[in-house]
Amino acid sequence: MARTLLTVTLLLALQVARGQAQQDIAALLEERLPWADAETASEAQLDAWIQALSHPIDINRATYQELEVLQVLTPNQIEALLTHREQFGALVSLYELQAVSGWNLVLIEQVLPFLTLSPAPKDGQSIWQRLRKEDNRYFLLRYDSQWPRMEDGMDSTGSNGRWLARLRVSQTRDFSLGVTLEQDAGEPIGIDLPRAQLGPDFASAHMLGYGKGGWVKRWVVGDYQVHWGQGLTTAAGFTPGKGGETILNTRRPLRGIVPYTSSVESGYLRGGAITLGTGNWEATLLASFQARDASVQHDSIGPHHFTAFRSAGYHRTESERAGYHALRETTLGGKIQYQGRYQREILGAYVMYHRWNLPWEPRLRPDNPTVFRGQELPIPGIFGQVRRNNWLLFGEAAWSNFSKPAALLGVQLPLTPQWQTTWLLRHYDPGFTTLYGDAFAEGSQPRNEQGLYWGLAYQPSKRWRVTAYYDRFTFPWLRFQTAAPSQGYEFLIRALWRPHRHLDGTLQFRREVKDRTTSTDAGRIVAPGTKDNALFQINYRPEGALGLRLRVQGSRFQIANQDSYGVALLYDGFYRYRSWQATGRVALFHAPDFDNRQYVYENHVLYAFSLPAYYGQGLRTYLNLRWKALPSLTLETRWARTFVRETNPTEAPTPPVQSLTLQVQYAF
Repeated sequence: MARTLLTVTLLLALQVARGQAQQDIAALLEERLPWADAETASEAQLDAWIQALSHPIDINRATYQELEVLQVLTPNQIEALLTHREQFGALVSLYELQAVSGWNLVLIEQVLPFLTLSPAPKDGQSIWQRLRKEDNRYFLLRYDSQWPRMEDGMDSTGSNGRWLARLRVSQTRDFSLGVTLEQDAGEPIGIDLPRAQLGPDFASAHMLGYGKGGWVKRWVVGDYQVHWGQGLTTAAGFTPGKGGETILNTRRPLRGIVPYTSSVESGYLRGGAITLGTGNWEATLLASFQARDASVQHDSIGPHHFTAFRSAGYHRTESERAGYHALRETTLGGKIQYQGRYQREILGAYVMYHRWNLPWEPRLRPDNPTVFRGQELPIPGIFGQVRRNNWLLFGEAAWSNFSKPAALLGVQLPLTPQWQTTWLLRHYDPGFTTLYGDAFAEGSQPRNEQGLYWGLAYQPSKRWRVTAYYDRFTFPWLRFQTAAPSQGYEFLIRALWRPHRHLDGTLQFRREVKDRTTSTDAGRIVAPGTKDNALFQINYRPEGALGLRLRVQGSRFQIANQDSYGVALLYDGFYRYRSWQATGRVALFHAPDFDNRQYVYENHVLYAFSLPAYYGQGLRTYLNLRWKALPSLTLETRWARTFVRETNPTEAPTPPVQSLTLQVQYAF
């Protein structure tokens, strides 16, 4: 009887899971983002994760690595699924997931929107034959416009709108082809041979393939990323930091070679890479040759050195275009790795080598006297992980320019079926320099930091889940806007209550205490600043057409006996009728100062995201409409409006800021 009830419940879950995939992506992002510091979220990471979750994975062909990238399943849960496949063969239906050891209804409902069953490609067909028959083929065209213009007051000559075009054809464990073209608002379009611009301001393409037996495991030509170890030197995809998911966020999945499909104009390699392997061993070689944006200094002869990379990707004005593709970068790298069955043991070593046509000489500041300077930057490193029964040990160490170390070591340990814990120890030298890394850190880069993180998760039943973490960190050298070595700590506790499969509530509190320089009557001093954040949210998503959500969040910042506050009240709605779908929000906010800006993830058109800061006192609204006009044609539009009330009656009122997005997706 119990098994029959579980099957019926799973049938109902599957019926609504597909239609709620976009909402589940939003919920997962909100849980995993560094909640009160969301401006540090990488657009490229979010873009890659949204695209991955928007295309369900074939559960019968997915590898350990591909399932791990979802960052929903633990290593033991992934191994249980792969073992089930080996023992009983391919799953005929997703309903069979209830028979996988250790998989309960709560877990199955979480992963259902991101899994699918599809027929395997026929052997003997060429890649061109498979391309013509592949279902995951689409062309996307998007237009974004904002008014008043963001460039008002700037000498920009481009149009007010942003254009994005993307062509993608892919098949899990087979191949991936893609082209992305992007033109930001205010950027001129045309041909500029000295700057290597042909048409759109940004163009990206890739071709990735998998070997069908033999030594070649994976190869890519064009734009790509690589991810080895825990992100000290290389990083790809979505790598969240501290957030409501306190266990899985501490470890980076080993993605290897990943095609680059984002429109972000930095953080990728351009050239080629190949992974070779036999048995438990594999090796990867890569080469990249690309032009990068940089701040270049000239002397009487010509370019002399560059002081910084430019990663914003804007080329609207003469000063911004002066740095467009002003630097030539060469990157070579290699990795060798031993990998046991189901990734129970991994041990690897790598080296990355970067060289530029101009020397890198950052401007001297009190906080960066030990940062790298030169024209060549080698970074060797080692990484590994060991999993035994329920515990997982992982870590990585790297040496920037062979002399500046960075290392982290972590362990994940399920104590009981209800309790899980994780510990992460990190030590990053003030002079450690990485170009494409994104390791677990309090700052934006793994540099000048030491810390110990402790995470805990408790799930007494399917109705309750409580997560918490405590992170203690120190900064041995000066940081930006902190005129002395400093320290701090941070903790979070989050409770999720789910009395019904269509109703859930969330209560969260976070405190961060961190030293910073501030002005007082006695002058400028370094004092601990305390920021408290609180959140309450209730979400109702029935099987019918209508869904609702109420969210209240607020913050308090205190330093040197000075207090300030911020709050936001949000109402979200979701409605579906036949081929139409609508989502919207009305948000009231009062955040009068910079330290109390309110960040909230916003639903957007497919493959896009919005993470604005609610700042000032005003009203924020948006409405998304999606119409599946034909089985192969989807039309979407999004309108958003922000009105900020002027607190000074003598100032002229500021006009509302509005934006419009139009998107067409054709699956051919």
